[in-house]
Amino acid sequence: MDDIWIPLGETYLIEKFQPVWNYVVEGFGIKTPGIRRKQNTSLWDTLHPGRAFVTRLELPPNPKSAQQIAVEVQQFFALSSEARTEMAVRDDGEEPDDETG
Repeated sequence: MDDIWIPLGETYLIEKFQPVWNYVVEGFGIKTPGIRRKQNTSLWDTLHPGRAFVTRLELPPNPKSAQQIAVEVQQFFALSSEARTEMAVRDDGEEPDDETG
């Protein structure tokens, strides 16, 4: 398969199946970040701790607790498919304002 089709297929699958890790629990596919890059433990690793490389990074904890993230996951699954599609993924977990969409 030509590489040009991969992003198209990935986008289609994300829109069709709306996986929670693309909408609520970011960090599922995270790899070791650069040493100078400032970041907290990902939402995924907060909810599912134990990946050895993440532990070695000694990142500060995520501002959201595992319990808060679990509630957001439950709220996500309670939404209609249309409402899930409209959700925006933001690093800070805040809703986008009207100007930035």
